[in-house]
Amino acid sequence: MAHTDKGVLGNSGVACSVGVDLFIGEENYLARRHGPEMLRDFMRHVVPDKYPGAQSVVSSPSVDNNVSIGAFEKAGFTRGITFPGEDGREQLLIIAL
Repeated sequence: MAHTDKGVLGNSGVACSVGVDLFIGEENYLARRHGPEMLRDFMRHVVPDKYPGAQSVVSSPSVDNNVSIGAFEKAGFTRGITFPGEDGREQLLIIAL
C-alpha cells in the first residue's frame, strides 16, 4: 500500500482508505452538532467523486478530544486502536463504506 494525497492506495491503485480531519473554527458554529452532518456529507458526496472505490474513511483525533470523537461516532464511525501521535495519544476512528 502507498500513502498519497489520494488516500491509502491498495495494490490496484484504488484508494482503499481516505483520511479526514474535521475543523470548525468559527465560534458561533461550535457545539451546534454540525460535525456529524458534515462528515456524512463528506462520505456521501466527496468520497465517491474524488476517491471512487474507497472502502473506508479514517480519522485520528486526540484521545482527549471527546467532542470530536463524539461527532465521528454520531456519523457512524467506530473506535479502533489508540496510538502515539505528534501531540499525544490519538484515537483511530473508522467507518466502512
